[in-house]
Amino acid sequence: MTALRSGEYLPPAEDSYDPAMDLKAHSSKHKKTPVEQESYLSKEQLQTLRKVQHERIEVRGATHGVPSVLDADLSLIRRLGK
Repeated sequence: MTALRSGEYLPPAEDSYDPAMDLKAHSSKHKKTPVEQESYLSKEQLQTLRKVQHERIEVRGATHGVPSVLDADLSLIRRLGK
């Protein structure tokens, strides 16, 4: 009654608590949203790219970044083209 006297409205009679809807809303918040693919390369191409990048790092360590890095780039282009 105090709420009515202070100007608050009564909730509609058909407004009732539905536990099933509450559980549904709760579970939908915890579902994973679909992740947008950030790459246009296939898994195999990504693995090839990773391998070439690893080889490039090894080459840079051995030759301190001389033109052998370009050879690694050409190798990558040839592998991805297959």
